[in-house]
Amino acid sequence: RCKLKHAPLNDDFKFVALSYVWGDANDRVVMELNGQDFFITRNLFHVIRQFRDHIAQGQLRDEKFWFWIDAICIYLD
Repeated sequence: RCKLKHAPLNDDFKFVALSYVWGDANDRVVMELNGQDFFITRNLFHVIRQFRDHIAQGQLRDEKFWFWIDAICIYLD
């Protein structure tokens, strides 16, 4: 489950620009984004799940992470 947030790109807003291999664009899974179904590539799903798992295992601090992800932040159609 993720949230999309509109934010100004200034020095006060901290985010991580996520870089990953898209993989097969037709191999998609659904995730929840702002309460709606949103299709993403399976590779992106695994990246997001790894961050979640690292937080759950205590390998990352349990805090909000803001990501900039091209497949979500840029309208691609």
